[in-house]
Amino acid sequence: MTNATRLNRRNLLFAGGLGAGALGLGVLAGRALERRAVSGVSPWHLWGGEQNFSVSNTTGSQQTLQIAKVGYKRPDTWSLLAWCKIASIVGAAATDVKINVIFRVFMGVGRTMIDFSGGPSGATGPFGVPPGLLNFQFPIGAVAGAACWADAGQSQGQVAADFNTAIVQPISFFPAEDIQISATVAAIIVSAYTVQISAGAILAPRSHIRPDWFHSHFNGGELGGR
Repeated sequence: MTNATRLNRRNLLFAGGLGAGALGLGVLAGRALERRAVSGVSPWHLWGGEQNFSVSNTTGSQQTLQIAKVGYKRPDTWSLLAWCKIASIVGAAATDVKINVIFRVFMGVGRTMIDFSGGPSGATGPFGVPPGLLNFQFPIGAVAGAACWADAGQSQGQVAADFNTAIVQPISFFPAEDIQISATVAAIIVSAYTVQISAGAILAPRSHIRPDWFHSHFNGGELGGR
């Protein structure tokens, strides 16, 4: 065996050792990530939520609570499903109760943030609450168990090229890096009723490929997105 052959074999063995070592470190890192995932809270635990609202003609007929929050640290295309339901109505038959639920969505990418509230005319809804990306209304006479849901909002103020024909399109998906959703219950309550309402929303990215899932390092700050 020549010296050159011995050198090549030594190099190959050394390289193989490095490869095995790197593989071993990768396996250990993967197991550490798995342990952390099992013992901790899932990254998407704030991507959905439901809140309980209580409104009446004495304690107040408007209430706003945060529903969901996303801090993804990278842009993606998101879908949204929102719902609300009357849990109970305490009092006589609610023949003069009208309930509105407004979902206000804040989203942004990089240094840009948009608040999806309001409309082209500037008109507001009950109690001066501007319309949101999704808006629901329970009609007068709605009873406990009544529910509303939707997975799309609609465009506002869009017109065709003739600047005369209105165009209304569903907004089923939207680009975002950070998202916050709040719900406002605004009820017109005349008599002594107390209404219990639940409202919730869930979000999910269309691709959902996280860089943290791969045992590598990313320099763009994408790690740890929630």
